[in-house]
Amino acid sequence: MGEKTREVFGIACLGLLLAAVMVSPLLASSAMPASSDVSVIERQIKISFVSLKVNYGDYVAMFVSPPVINVSAYAKALNVSETYDMHVIEDYPGFMNTSTLVVMIPHGSGTYDLTVSFFSKGPFEVQYGVVTSNYTAYQHLAALPYSLASGVWFLPMFVSSYADNGTFYNASAQVTVLPKSGSGSGGLPIRIPPVVPLLTLMVTSALLAYIDVFVVYDTYWKSKAEEVSRKRWVGLVLLVIFSVTFVYILMVAMGVVMP
Repeated sequence: MGEKTREVFGIACLGLLLAAVMVSPLLASSAMPASSDVSVIERQIKISFVSLKVNYGDYVAMFVSPPVINVSAYAKALNVSETYDMHVIEDYPGFMNTSTLVVMIPHGSGTYDLTVSFFSKGPFEVQYGVVTSNYTAYQHLAALPYSLASGVWFLPMFVSSYADNGTFYNASAQVTVLPKSGSGSGGLPIRIPPVVPLLTLMVTSALLAYIDVFVVYDTYWKSKAEEVSRKRWVGLVLLVIFSVTFVYILMVAMGVVMP
């Protein structure tokens, strides 16, 4: 799946996140969970999310419910050659209620320093985690994984509630994206090859399909005029099986699908 397609698909899937929001009691700022490092300075609260190691092809997502305002988000790649997409929706409609949604889509492996700032008028709940197609590759979840769609999951790594009114928040986290060839990659199983291999695959598939259709068509009309031997029917079935198998092997060799 191409980078643009992954981006659109990731944003569409995240629209189902609110259906899985877990209701937890509001906590006072003096009783923050041990998994976060919080310091209050003149009604400013700094939140340090847990560091994440993300498989290549997965996304980082955070949503806050109810929505907050003055949201800004950016990331700094330690390897300056890597890029990312950042999406911020302050008023994102969902099935249960409305939330603020922040999505980071890394374009390559490496380490990113993520920072999200916002202002809250009242209590809210925040969930921060990973969107993946292989939740078994991750451990030590803060809560159960949520199924967003067939084969797509949201894994909350940080879940907390805050009860301060009229407060500015600055959340930070370090995200490490593992190499593409790493084991247990949670990326989507279909990839788009370069243009030349893709054209080769398309031409080969079309040629085999043409041969199969021609043989099937010819055999059908011959069976109308005369009896077709069993060997011909067996050969026809074997031809179709060979064509499908050959195309699949070619797709695996080109990296279009995972074996």
